[in-house]
Amino acid sequence: MTKPTGSFPPEHRDAALDVFLGGGKTGEHLRAVDWSSSPLGPVESWPQSLRAALSICLGSGFPIALYWGPQLVMLYNEGYGPIAGGKHPWALGRPGEEVWPEIWEGLRRSFMDVLESGKVTYEEDSLLLMLRHGYLEECYFNFTLSPIRGEGGRIEGVFNAVMETTYRVI
Repeated sequence: MTKPTGSFPPEHRDAALDVFLGGGKTGEHLRAVDWSSSPLGPVESWPQSLRAALSICLGSGFPIALYWGPQLVMLYNEGYGPIAGGKHPWALGRPGEEVWPEIWEGLRRSFMDVLESGKVTYEEDSLLLMLRHGYLEECYFNFTLSPIRGEGGRIEGVFNAVMETTYRVI
């Protein structure tokens, strides 16, 4: 039997960091972040809904990003790393608007619709002009923005499953 990627030896395991089990190199980057100085605060204070969403995210082979809280702080999995490009791993734990200033104005309304009404967004072959590798790229994506409900049923975050389609569209 093989040991799960990113598991901790029992003698070095911190129960609060169980939320980051798995996830390959991105899971390692997440474990290295000083969350107490981030907008999300210490891992011990994270709600169960965020922990569950992150566990699903890290356990998936499909590119997924989570945007959490009023600042829409980004967390994502190994599959999303290539989408973040040169912004990875810097983007982990930063507000989406800070990570993606070049596309945020065009996406803001969709994120607000999800947060305010729970409306799910699905875009196909959507053009996003992104700065991922130090230059402006013409990128196309199929993606969805879906609500993540927290304790009490309130929408606390956004689940973003995404597939780059640039290679097909161009």
